[in-house]
Amino acid sequence: MDNKILFQLGDGAFWLSVAIGGLGLLVIAGVLWFARWLKSQDAEWLPKPVETEGQTALQPSNKFDAQFIAHYLENRLEFGAGYGQTVLAILLVTVLGILLVTKTISSEAGLSLLSAIAGFVFAKGTAAHVSKSELETDKKNG
Repeated sequence: MDNKILFQLGDGAFWLSVAIGGLGLLVIAGVLWFARWLKSQDAEWLPKPVETEGQTALQPSNKFDAQFIAHYLENRLEFGAGYGQTVLAILLVTVLGILLVTKTISSEAGLSLLSAIAGFVFAKGTAAHVSKSELETDKKNG
């Protein structure tokens, strides 16, 4: 493989790839800032963790509180997983965009990868909107 640089400093492809990289980093920084802001707003109403025998656990006051806290923490975990996958998808799209602009990879390979990433993100988004109660109702009905 030839190790030539495919563009010069004054070339439009260089500045376009810098712009794509900068935009990608700006979007990722915004997403991470939003996650940090969400964490700062996180559940001040939750009981404080109590450490017993080297393990940290929440001590809810009754059964309803325990179920509510468990549901909240489960939803927070699902949101965090989806959020992390979104950040990864943004990073991959940014890198693929730069590789496509600089002609490091061919259009056929890059566009198929971009469509696979978009399909993954959309599939995760629609799957996240199906609640467990809807799934349990579907199981009971048929």
